[in-house]
Amino acid sequence: MHFVSSAKAALAAACLASVALPAMASDWSGFYVGGGASFRKHKVDFPNGMDRVIMDDTTAPGIRHFEKTPDLSHEGNTVDGHVLGGYLFQKDRFVFGAEADYEIGSSFSDGRTPGIPACANEPVFTAGHFGCVGLSTFFDDVKTLGHVRGIAGVEITPSLLGFVAGGLAIGKSPETIGASAGGMMASPPSTPLIGAATVQRSNMAETIYGWTIGGGLQVKVGHGFRLRGEYMYDKYQGHDIAVGGAGFGGTIGELTTNSFTSPGNRVDYSSHTVRLAAIYSFSETDDPAEQPDYLKSDWSGAYFGGGLSMSRHKVGFPDATNFLNMTNNVTQGSLRVEPSNEFEGDSTGGHLLAGYQHQFGRFIFGAEGDVELNNVFDHPRGPGGPACLTQLINFQQLGSGHAECIGTQLIFSDVKSLGHVRLKAGYEVTPALMAFVSGGLAIGRSPDQIGAGAFGFVANSPSSPLLGAATVLRSNMAETVYGASIGGGLEMKVSENLRLRGEYLYDKYKSLDIAVGGAGFGGTLGDITTNSFVSPGTKVDMSNQTVRLTAIYQF
Repeated sequence: MHFVSSAKAALAAACLASVALPAMASDWSGFYVGGGASFRKHKVDFPNGMDRVIMDDTTAPGIRHFEKTPDLSHEGNTVDGHVLGGYLFQKDRFVFGAEADYEIGSSFSDGRTPGIPACANEPVFTAGHFGCVGLSTFFDDVKTLGHVRGIAGVEITPSLLGFVAGGLAIGKSPETIGASAGGMMASPPSTPLIGAATVQRSNMAETIYGWTIGGGLQVKVGHGFRLRGEYMYDKYQGHDIAVGGAGFGGTIGELTTNSFTSPGNRVDYSSHTVRLAAIYSFSETDDPAEQPDYLKSDWSGAYFGGGLSMSRHKVGFPDATNFLNMTNNVTQGSLRVEPSNEFEGDSTGGHLLAGYQHQFGRFIFGAEGDVELNNVFDHPRGPGGPACLTQLINFQQLGSGHAECIGTQLIFSDVKSLGHVRLKAGYEVTPALMAFVSGGLAIGRSPDQIGAGAFGFVANSPSSPLLGAATVLRSNMAETVYGASIGGGLEMKVSENLRLRGEYLYDKYKSLDIAVGGAGFGGTLGDITTNSFVSPGTKVDMSNQTVRLTAIYQF
């Protein structure tokens, strides 16, 4: 998901839509078309699914029991676009209408890992016993296609419409749904227990229907153009499926394992969406005589406000070491994997701001400070080993007759955006609309924990298996970090004191020096030599891109 292109496109469209005096005629009636950006959080649930790991160790002096039920709910974010069209009519201050839209963009997926999913249990169960059991449900290509809605609104001012909307949501169910289970158990001197299973069904996509509800604000900005910000919640009817399940289990020595995962017989899909749109009304005319008095005033004064922050964080380890090498010493076949050392993730939080600006002619200059709330990203350590970097059995480059699962992982927690101190420069596009750019200081928080984990097993009969897991982790490393912030956006007058703002920010922080160490797994087993190592290195880089929606009160 990339906020940059979608956010810039939405803001550019809105700016191009506002090139003259605003239309302040109070009638909202007429046909309209438009389009913009959709910031969507998807949720896919398997409410009747099964996903459980049970492990028992009868090693003296007492029995140990481990049980875990992994989460069968999947969430993820996308940035898409949409086009829309509709009709409104007004009676007194009340506005009614109907609208249809079509969503354009990427679908949401949660794919299958190449080997055993990340361990559901700690790799070392008791001394001398080793286990990694992983389960996952997976799917691909879930998406929202569009909506048909009724609209009811009230004219707050001649230029501002508040509305609610509800009706039919149309979507697409997953194309592929499946479940994967795999594991490795060792209890010397017994032969290890190794296995993996996957079940999946494809070509399952169907058009699905549900209901949608939401609301927002729409502002007239001139020559028939309007800007809209809205929130939508879509809930679709459960889709019946028949996929089956996958399991791994058995008894080896004093360890007994029983695990099974299945999507069940139904999949539920819902989403939360924030949309920004530029709209053109075919029937609207400009009538400067009806402009409210507040539009004749300038933008000068102190102000404060708050709103929603939607961020895409990026954390990189430029000096990291992260690799897996495997070689067949007889055939000289080899495999090398170098995982990415950059991580991206999303957060949705809030912000508070305050500032002062002054207008000179059509130019506005000012200064502003803000505080970000709950703008946090992390990449935590799993309960056991990382997911495999290899397929589980007989990787082609290495020949046949062996099984392997090796995973490496970089770990960090609690990267935060704390706030900004910025200068602003703006231009009055119309009396109701200001375009601005901003730049200044970004303040953030570095990770509290940084670490690395390596995990693996290699089996090559008749040799005893090669097993291991290692983690290195440093805590209490959080520091306040500083960097540069640039951005821009649009701000609109909607009453004497109320302003609405949409903006994009890019923050880049100074690299942070770290010293953590690393973890590895390797050795030679029969014909196969394995060498893997992961370390965060000596630096961590942090940046984030943010789209913010803000309501502002100007004194």
